Amino acid sequence: MKIKNKKIAELFEDIVGLDSVKENVQSIINNIKLEKLRDPNKKIIPGHYVFQGNPGTGKTTIARILFDAFKEMGLLGKDLAGKEGKLVEVTRSDLVTPAIGGTAERTTKVLNSALGGILFIDEAYSLVGEGKDVGEEAIETIVPFMENNKDRFTLIVAGYTEDMIDFLAQNTGLKSRFDFTINFEDYTNEELMDIFQIFAKQRNMKIAKDVIPALATIFKYKKRNTRHFGNAREVRKIFKGCISKLNERLTPLIDELQANDSRLFYITLEDIPKEYDWLVKHEGISQESIDDAYKNFDNVIGLQSVKTSVLDIIDKIQVAKRRKKNSLIFPGHYIFQGNPGTGKTMVANLMDDIFKSLHVLQRGHIVSVTREDLVGQYIGHTAIKTKKVLESALGGVLFIDEAYSLAGTSKSDFGQEAINTIVPFMENHREEFMLIIAGYPHDIENLLDSNSGLRSRFTHTINFEDYEVKEMIEIFEILVNNEQYHLENGVRNTLKVVFKSIKENSDDFGNARDVRKIFTQICTNLDKRIAKDLSITDSYALHLIKQEDLLDLRF
Repeated sequence: MKIKNKKIAELFEDIVGLDSVKENVQSIINNIKLEKLRDPNKKIIPGHYVFQGNPGTGKTTIARILFDAFKEMGLLGKDLAGKEGKLVEVTRSDLVTPAIGGTAERTTKVLNSALGGILFIDEAYSLVGEGKDVGEEAIETIVPFMENNKDRFTLIVAGYTEDMIDFLAQNTGLKSRFDFTINFEDYTNEELMDIFQIFAKQRNMKIAKDVIPALATIFKYKKRNTRHFGNAREVRKIFKGCISKLNERLTPLIDELQANDSRLFYITLEDIPKEYDWLVKHEGISQESIDDAYKNFDNVIGLQSVKTSVLDIIDKIQVAKRRKKNSLIFPGHYIFQGNPGTGKTMVANLMDDIFKSLHVLQRGHIVSVTREDLVGQYIGHTAIKTKKVLESALGGVLFIDEAYSLAGTSKSDFGQEAINTIVPFMENHREEFMLIIAGYPHDIENLLDSNSGLRSRFTHTINFEDYEVKEMIEIFEILVNNEQYHLENGVRNTLKVVFKSIKENSDDFGNARDVRKIFTQICTNLDKRIAKDLSITDSYALHLIKQEDLLDLRF
């Protein structure tokens, strides 16, 4: 029963990485051989298999190799037409119809076509839909067919690990029908480099020496145990991007290039896809771009200590990028603590722009959430919901406002599940995104105490002080100018008294929020006064805030 087909053996050996997968497949083949040796006349049942792992890890390739091995070992049977069984590769769309009832018929037809061979269902988890989905009809058709025809075909279902667990739990009889689960691990950085070089060899391409460390940086960034990482598919995409960039670079020289010119086959650092410039080209960072990004921040009223902290962080990152060229720089995770209305959300948005200009964040987008965006309604739901939000922030900033609300009053509070999901994600994806949590100082302390590993994951704490009265006046005047209003003489002095009273006497001082609140009330009073006096038609008078508009303010 030794595999005699050298082509199969060579194809199996030439696959990069997947050592544990190869061992599992070899174990399956060895077990079948031993059964045959024990009883040469016995009909061997190859079994049904689950392939689970991220995309691009060779699941389809291994299914094809397993089919060739089964064929060589004489394990294939006959289909309904009496022909030798074949490998049938399908996805949800090949099994499911829009109308209820049609799915069972279509799925049965596909199952029958795989008799005597192997049926490979890629992304099998997609058969599990929301609510009453016709995909369930396909599953309900597959389960009894597996049992009634277990000696006539092999079923392989493939997909993401977490989703395959949900898929197998969809039907009580489904999981028990599978004999073996093979886990496809993500490729290592070295294996990804080997795959890139294989692609280059297939195209007779040469790779410049300085491209190697640049690719290593890209792979280090891209290689994460998330559903966003495409493994070999990602490498193929990057390789094609390099060829496209090379062709673009050579196009102006097309008239002088000759057949087999070495330049046609040489990938340089210039040919790295533009989307990765921020990772591999330190010289792409200009002080001018950083200054432009910081300019908006510097124009913000007040927040002097915050600005100083951010400038220190900028200096630290710039020095780190000089020391570690072509290396990933950890953007840091931050705690913003202070009373409401002190500009925490605004600063988070401005820091996102600054970090993007520093080429530390890939996408430079910001995802702003609160407790309700993270916490689910039942056990297990919160982890899924939180992870989805975390993954959406990769390449940018995740800003959790009023983060302290995640620390519930009891151990059964689902907020704790969100915290326990966030902590390992912060560490495992530390170069990929920046987390900012914001809230009151005392409440933030309670949050940090809710998980032993949470506090240590944050690199900086930035304190947002309350605005001074003069700064509140400046904020008010910006609102006035934005709406093209004017202030009557004496209004500023009255506002100083109002804002001083709010700051000193309010139990829940709202800083800039209170300024906006007062401004809105004054505008309402202004409109009421003008509405009662039809003689006011002059544009200046229509936009003039007077002392009497400051009466009966509520705060």
